[in-house]
Amino acid sequence: MRNATAAMAIGLALTAAGPVAAQGPQAPKAQAAQQAVQGQQAAKGAQATPGQQAAKESSSSRDRVVVRFNGQEVRSGAMLQLIQAQNEESRRQLKEKPEALQNLLRNEVLRKATLASARKEGFDGKPEIKYMMERIAEQALLERYLDQKAAPEPGYPGAAEIEAAYQANRASFLKPARARLAQILVRVASDAPKADADKAEARAKEAAAKAAAAGADFGALAKTYSEDAPSNQNGGEVGWLDMPGLMDEVRVAIAGLPVGGVSKPVKTRYGWQIVKVLEREEESVRPLAEVSQALANALRRKKAEENRQKWLTNLQAGSTPTIDEKGLAELRKKLE
Repeated sequence: MRNATAAMAIGLALTAAGPVAAQGPQAPKAQAAQQAVQGQQAAKGAQATPGQQAAKESSSSRDRVVVRFNGQEVRSGAMLQLIQAQNEESRRQLKEKPEALQNLLRNEVLRKATLASARKEGFDGKPEIKYMMERIAEQALLERYLDQKAAPEPGYPGAAEIEAAYQANRASFLKPARARLAQILVRVASDAPKADADKAEARAKEAAAKAAAAGADFGALAKTYSEDAPSNQNGGEVGWLDMPGLMDEVRVAIAGLPVGGVSKPVKTRYGWQIVKVLEREEESVRPLAEVSQALANALRRKKAEENRQKWLTNLQAGSTPTIDEKGLAELRKKLE
């Protein structure tokens, strides 16, 4: 929310383009002198050296238009301002993910097009809109000010703080045991007639017997027997699955199976399933190197919130807001 508010505040920063003061009539001599100066300046501009021209073009390229839509355009300089207004995590994503930056560009030019439409209709002149714009600008100012006041000191957290947080939250970084599985599924509805149910069970047992035979080609059997598309066209593979997330019946059926083992037919809500274990990974804890950046970000956010609350508490110390009860009563009446 803070980022959105800050971005909106950037959009509300309008630049006055009109003259500073109106110019009155000039004396003939003053006009002549001014025309002479203007003529000299024009001549100098016309005689710009190649180096000056290159510098001008280079400056222009640094603030080139990066996106256009419905007569609106966004320049690179404005986008840099918008990006710098984001928090650290958002800036990192914009740097690492091209699609994130593209989405930001699209959103910004659409925002400008919508604003242009609203202003064309005079919508920005409505009193309630002006009030809302003032409040949004003030809120953006407050948030940015408090963010600056609450920002953790440079270098926080250090390696020691990150290590301590990692050890205190090891359970949060637990990777459950998982397995890469393939299956043969023979579907049968829970309310299927007995004849259909018996036929499905017999088909599942036949497939399981063939799958358990030495040298059996499970993938070929899945293509023949399995009714689960598209896995039946991919050797029956369903990929890596966390053990806690498996259906109870399947988890029990494969609990003691080694890699390469095939389960007996197991009845589930989907029908009869025969499952093969292709690979296993035991439960483990994600290493510190893998989670250190996420921990650092979390610690900085926590410290910033603590600093923010401390600053607000100090602001209120020794001073209590005085409420005029009569004025409050009148306000309540107006709300009725």
